[in-house]
Amino acid sequence: DIKIAQATNVRKVASFIATSLAEGGPLPTLRAQGAPAVAQALKAAAAAREYIAVDADANVDALRDLVVTPRVNKRYVETPAGSGSAEEKAVRQKRVEILLRCRRVP
Repeated sequence: DIKIAQATNVRKVASFIATSLAEGGPLPTLRAQGAPAVAQALKAAAAAREYIAVDADANVDALRDLVVTPRVNKRYVETPAGSGSAEEKAVRQKRVEILLRCRRVP
């Protein structure tokens, strides 16, 4: 799994995905929280498809070798209350994470 942030270098992630596909290794899942990070993850997947096309000498069929499947992962995190009082209950916060699973097309 690769955690993607707003400042993640898209080309490095794309290169890693394309290399994993070319070597036949396991393909990563891109994890992102927030719109800017999700945008970076999508850019990385698109750039990886470009790298694959260039490596395949612009063969159109090579573009079908990589598919990205989205999934939403919701979880609740218990955080302590801000005042420091022992009597206060912990606050439950919802975290939403977008998972982009990279897959090979058979």
